[in-house]
Amino acid sequence: MNSKKVRRIMRDNDLNPERKHRYTGTTDSSHDSPIYRNVAKGFEVHGPDQLWVGDITYVAIGTGFVYLAVILDAWSRKVVG
Repeated sequence: MNSKKVRRIMRDNDLNPERKHRYTGTTDSSHDSPIYRNVAKGFEVHGPDQLWVGDITYVAIGTGFVYLAVILDAWSRKVVG
């Protein structure tokens, strides 16, 4: 039995469990530090290794969460680091 069937059976029997939302705020926007402009906006990439972009997020695990940071080559979309 797959999850769709379980959800359908539960819905048919008016069983609607409350889902536990695990939200952790990771951004503090109320600070006095400088906010830097996006220097890559409008930058045209014509080959590899001209522009690297990065992002950071978090991944929930059983004991909390861990950060995941990635650096991508903007042209090939391959992970650099």
